[in-house]
Amino acid sequence: EMCQRALDCPIVVYDPFVSADKVRRLGMEPAADLMQLLARADVVTVHTPLTPATRGLIGRAQLAAMKPTAFLINTSRGPVIDEGALIDALRAGTIAGAGLDVFEKEPPDADNPLLHMDNVVVTPHLSSFTAEGRDRMGITVVQEVLKVLRGERPAFMVNPEVWDKRRKTS
Repeated sequence: EMCQRALDCPIVVYDPFVSADKVRRLGMEPAADLMQLLARADVVTVHTPLTPATRGLIGRAQLAAMKPTAFLINTSRGPVIDEGALIDALRAGTIAGAGLDVFEKEPPDADNPLLHMDNVVVTPHLSSFTAEGRDRMGITVVQEVLKVLRGERPAFMVNPEVWDKRRKTS
């Protein structure tokens, strides 16, 4: 919203789970696929959970598709981006820069090149620590506890293998 309204920036979206019509209804432009989005965008922000399908989602080919003036922002999960490929792209000028709130290995090693590059800004995994983020986390916790109390499987389980073994109460 801030980019769209305050800065008058067009927002291009690629999300395989959201229809192009819905993206348009929200006032944004849909991209047909990830490579099209990467080729068009000046700033790419990554917002995806880490799954087997998203691990390494942004690698050498994807970085090569970006504009040399583009910036990549990752506040999702570190392994979504191939860190070696990102380091190479930043050193070669394939992309202009990166903003990272997450790393493949957390905390990153002190000698991680991303921590020492002039074209990279890093933060200590704080992207969710906004007033809205804290509110959403609190609401999610309450919703998940209520699910468990109703006997429903919660969405976010650290050890999902115990769900079927739990002691059921009436």
